[in-house]
Amino acid sequence: MLKWLFGPLPDWFQQQHPVQRYALQPYAASNSRSARIVRITFSVLLLSALVIAGYTVASHVMNNPPAGLHIAEVVFRILYYPLIALQTITWVLALAMSINVLDAERRRQTWDNLRATSTGADMVVRVGWLAVLHRLRGLWLVMTAARLILLIGVLYRLMSHRGDYLAYLTATVQPDVPLGIALFLLVSLLVAAFILPFMLLGLSTALGLWLSALFRPRAVTAIFQFILTAFYVALALILFLIVQSQAIHDMPPAQNFGLLTGYSLLVDWGALWLDLGSTGDIWAQIPYSVLMGPILLLAVLLLAWLIDRLLKAAVHHAEIRD
Repeated sequence: MLKWLFGPLPDWFQQQHPVQRYALQPYAASNSRSARIVRITFSVLLLSALVIAGYTVASHVMNNPPAGLHIAEVVFRILYYPLIALQTITWVLALAMSINVLDAERRRQTWDNLRATSTGADMVVRVGWLAVLHRLRGLWLVMTAARLILLIGVLYRLMSHRGDYLAYLTATVQPDVPLGIALFLLVSLLVAAFILPFMLLGLSTALGLWLSALFRPRAVTAIFQFILTAFYVALALILFLIVQSQAIHDMPPAQNFGLLTGYSLLVDWGALWLDLGSTGDIWAQIPYSVLMGPILLLAVLLLAWLIDRLLKAAVHHAEIRD
């Protein structure tokens, strides 16, 4: 997967590739007027529900009412909790969809023909990975749109105080960093917050494909799917409750740093850093947290490598177990 960032896309990733056309054809969006109306209506209802739910949570759960906050922080508090819920649901859906990819080909009785070619199993696994992400495109587009809205709030706040807001945020950070380096660290943090959702959805999909290739019986894959889903949701919920509670302030700095890293990777996928108020508080309270941006970017590269390893392992098991 790392090669895709620096070189040409592989053949199976090209839109005109026959295996990709075969895999994506059942999920091609209809161009009819009624289908467009349904999609637009669903999108409007979903966004409205997220905004209403977010405002309700922000009004009753947060310590400060939204009416007394900066406009960028109001928007953040409205979107943040619904965004976490949407991301968790999407992760679970990606795992559930991908874990049935190879079994679906077996039921269609096309698996043996595809696997008979030299690269058939590889194509099915990788295009299946792409097809799952394609099916979830609506959800991750909503997640990206929410992040873009939050990014506008970040830029708006950066321009406040006559452009000195970043200097205000970094006035008490440990270690002390020049303003130019602080800007680089903030940019790396924002970039990681945008890339992490794609990496984590890709990881969930690759994990499902690997399980689909490793265990052929559907009952076994269903058990592992339940275990992984329960483990992920439980771990994310535990981290969420710890970070939202006051217990985090009583922990040592190193433990706080590790907790925030895990929170960014498992719970909100970096969305917390799209609020400069929260970012500034964390930078001031936790030493070396200003370096979180490069660390999360390193985690992105690690996730990309892990996705590639899982896809290759899925191909290997698919070839030798059937």
